Amino acid sequence: MIRREHGLMLAAAAIAGFMGGIISSNLFSTDTVIAQSTPKSPRIVEANEFRLVDDQGRTRAVLGMDNMLISYLRLQDLNGNTRLSMSVNRFHETSGIFLYGTKDTYHSASMHTLKDGTSSLTFYYDAVPRAALGNELGTNVNASSTPSLQFWEKGEALGKPLWRAP
Repeated sequence: MIRREHGLMLAAAAIAGFMGGIISSNLFSTDTVIAQSTPKSPRIVEANEFRLVDDQGRTRAVLGMDNMLISYLRLQDLNGNTRLSMSVNRFHETSGIFLYGTKDTYHSASMHTLKDGTSSLTFYYDAVPRAALGNELGTNVNASSTPSLQFWEKGEALGKPLWRAP
C-alpha cells in the first residue's frame, strides 16, 4: 500500500467511525445516563440491646431495655459483675444511678429521682440500707421538704435507727 492509499484508508475509517457513533446514538439511546450517588449509611440503628465486648469476648457494657420498660446502661468488670448501672423506669417515671462493690460483698450506693422531682441517696452494705439522705420522713428530698441524714444498725434486714438529723 502506498502512502496516499494509507492516508485515504485512515481518513475513511475515521469518518465511518464518527458517522457510526452519531447514527447509533440517535437510534438506540435517547435518554441521558447519569451515575447514581452512593447510598448513605443509616443514621438510626434500632435494637433492644447493645453489648460492648472486649478482645476476649467478655461483655463490658450493656445498653438496653427490659420487658418492664426499664432502659439501662450497665458497666461490668472483667469478671462480668455489674459495677455501675444507670436506669430509667418509664412505668414509674423514676431514674437511678447505682454503684456496686464486688459480687462477694455486694456493697452499693443508689441515687433515685422520682417523677415529682424528689431525690434520695442511699448506701447499702450486703444489700441492706445503712445510710440515707432524704427528707424528714426518711424518703426522698424535694424543694419544700427538710433534708434528713439517717444511719441504721447493721443487720440482715433494715436495722434500728442509730442516728438521724434533724
